[in-house]
Amino acid sequence: MNKNKVFSGLTLNWHFTRKCNMGCKYCFVSVGKELSRTERFSVLEKLKGTFERINFVGGEPTIHPDLIDLMIKAKEMGFKVTLVTNGYRMIKDPIFAERVLDIVDGIGISVDSINEETNKKIGRCHCHQIISKEEYVNLCKKIKKHNLPLKINTVVSKTNLEEDFSEFYSVVNPDRIKMFQVLVPNLPTKRDYSEFLISDEEYSVFVKKHQTKGYNIVAESNELMIGAYFMLNAAGCFENNEKGFESKCILSNDMSVKKALKEVDINMEKYMFRYV
Repeated sequence: MNKNKVFSGLTLNWHFTRKCNMGCKYCFVSVGKELSRTERFSVLEKLKGTFERINFVGGEPTIHPDLIDLMIKAKEMGFKVTLVTNGYRMIKDPIFAERVLDIVDGIGISVDSINEETNKKIGRCHCHQIISKEEYVNLCKKIKKHNLPLKINTVVSKTNLEEDFSEFYSVVNPDRIKMFQVLVPNLPTKRDYSEFLISDEEYSVFVKKHQTKGYNIVAESNELMIGAYFMLNAAGCFENNEKGFESKCILSNDMSVKKALKEVDINMEKYMFRYV
């Protein structure tokens, strides 16, 4: 099986919750309301027939009480189901982790640093607890043991520019690596994180440093990220991070998924580039 195909198919990134158990200082999740449990299941019904895969993201999806039930329902409806998580609850709650791994078709772990001090600077900690390199490795091995495709997501910022993930990659053997240039989206955000921004050249040097080692890296600069994602936020509105625009909630009587997508106008050329 080509495990990377799990991460393909017309994909919706559903930021179904804005809540998180960490405080990353460059978090791009927008502020605003969240749908109720009943409304979330209604959203799934409206998405049927449009997308092939739902990628559950946040915030941090694993801390939300509806996650397991939503993923099970999505699978029953025929969607491929993937998840992006910071890994904290998956590491600290092995029983929960097993439940998740028995449902998903693939999983992405956000690893922005394997250095304790760097993670502290980023705010990538929960109640002052940092995920150690060993904990990341063990979680990745558990995912591999379930024969699931593993993706590592890394935001490249001023804090980790000098870091080298090559040894970590060689140990955990991810099927896919995504490197994002830290981005200020054109949407309301929780914080100002201009101190973390890097130049296009700095980002390119970081990516090339790892590409030369032969890893399967998808590099997403600021230019490639904006206007290139199908993003549904926690209020049930599609977003365009290039134009700073969001549609009406797709549960509104006068709004369909097709109409909402037309309003946000995603750049399909950029979208398809990420799955080459």
